[in-house]
Amino acid sequence: MASAREEFLKKLLRFQLTAAEYRTLAKEYEARAEAEALEEEKKEEGSFTIEDENEEPASDPCVYQATYLDFSIAVKNIMRKRESAEGLESIVIQDWYDLVTDHLMEEFGTYNFGYYGDEELAIPFFPTNDQNILSEVLTQLSNACRYDPVEDAYDWDFTELLNQVKNYEFNMKHEILEWKYTKEQQKNFLDYFQENTYALGSASFAVIFLYRKLVEEGMKAKLPEAMQAKAYSMYGGNQVYECDYKASRDLLLTLMEMEGYQERKPFFANTLGYIYYYGRCNGGKPEYDKAFKYFAFGAFNGVYESMYKLADMYETGKGVIKSPATARNLITFVYDQSRTDFVAGEDNRTKFADAALRMGKIFEYGINADADVELAYMFYLEARCAIEKRVEEEGFFGDNKVHDNIEKALKRIKEKLPKGYFDGAAELRISFIQQLLEGNNVAELCYTPLPMERCKVKLELVEAEYPYNNVLLTIPELDYCDRVKELAFVTDLPLPLREDNENEEATDIQLDNGKEEKSAVAGTDIDGEVKLLVDRVEVALGDDTLLLVFAYEGEIVLVLPYREVVALR
Repeated sequence: MASAREEFLKKLLRFQLTAAEYRTLAKEYEARAEAEALEEEKKEEGSFTIEDENEEPASDPCVYQATYLDFSIAVKNIMRKRESAEGLESIVIQDWYDLVTDHLMEEFGTYNFGYYGDEELAIPFFPTNDQNILSEVLTQLSNACRYDPVEDAYDWDFTELLNQVKNYEFNMKHEILEWKYTKEQQKNFLDYFQENTYALGSASFAVIFLYRKLVEEGMKAKLPEAMQAKAYSMYGGNQVYECDYKASRDLLLTLMEMEGYQERKPFFANTLGYIYYYGRCNGGKPEYDKAFKYFAFGAFNGVYESMYKLADMYETGKGVIKSPATARNLITFVYDQSRTDFVAGEDNRTKFADAALRMGKIFEYGINADADVELAYMFYLEARCAIEKRVEEEGFFGDNKVHDNIEKALKRIKEKLPKGYFDGAAELRISFIQQLLEGNNVAELCYTPLPMERCKVKLELVEAEYPYNNVLLTIPELDYCDRVKELAFVTDLPLPLREDNENEEATDIQLDNGKEEKSAVAGTDIDGEVKLLVDRVEVALGDDTLLLVFAYEGEIVLVLPYREVVALR
């Protein structure tokens, strides 16, 4: 038999209390939250309270297991009261929403209220059990309770929520070929497979069947998402549709002419550019004039892929006046922009592999630049690193071809490198350390003495301005390129820091900000491993060598000779 507390929570959850009761409860929990926040501030300031060892532990809260039906009933009650003569103030609905999704979360039997947790939907956007639909209902509830700053009002539209509940209850009693869905579910389902292009490859028969059902029914209704899904399914073919480039082209051209959908048209144009560039609807004979038209549309709207394809056309003069300078400018722009995304970990979206491959070609063949085989080799290494991570993350149509082209370029350029290129030591580039310490990053520097008055230095990122901070470490002499959060190298022993400037062998070192001056003299003794924090590095000119100057919070903490610095993989 349910307790009085459980009955109260059930009524609260189902919006069966009075408006006055919800307002009173909201004020109580707001006061409690403020008191808890104040207590936390006291703890942070060093205050503390003495715990009473004899105090009885708090009893467990009376838990009520919430279900999707509770929220369905609540929404119906809200709609009924809003439509009644007495009406219902928005603040009361908001108070109720805040109470059940925030303050009373623990008392409704779950700590991950509104989330799927580790469980993934077997069929995207189609709940198949009560926990799934509860999570979806809470998502829809959140959308309906969102404040619209433009309209200066809350949405309070619960139509989608109630329709999804109704469809769920119907679908669980019928075969998948009879399933019902909302237009929003249909759009989200189809968009999911556009965003996850290889997901259909491992999809169940039920998902594949549902995909085709939603596409074909969407085509009848001229739903743009359905037209896009079919166009890209036929662009090369997949588990649902056979390859048909003409049908794909026609659908994309229709989408380009439709009203709205503006944010996706640059990508449709990019795909049309490929269809015409490779003559996929013209017996293999390229239609460069049309390809240029659509690549230009994509490029002017920020599509990197269209930009480097335009560069290919300017480099060769296909369909446009030949201009190697324009080609290089376009490739350099795409390389710089996509490199940032790649270093940040955006493997499956970036076009860095394609841009780096073309940068390598620029310096291998001297396209509007002086030929430099070593620099070309570095770019090809970056391209290989990027394509391997992209394929591992997800992969796209044509990635295997890109991978093969990069491997061929690496094999070709290695034959052009100077003899003995891989035999010498790999020198450290100061830019590697500067990348690691850019922004507000902090690294732990550990140096360990080695024989012959040398030392090993290791830098590891410990505080990053952004969680994705990495360094793209490329060491051509070691045939190495990867994203890293640490660096290691070998150099001479550190120079001791001294305050006096009277020693004749001393070298003055000053940070750019002019706040700190120190002197360093050669020769020091290190008994063992030493660790310290650094957030800045600069290069200074010593008496007979360059110096690496490390600082932390404006204070110089370490000076290293920048000669014969050997990078370690």
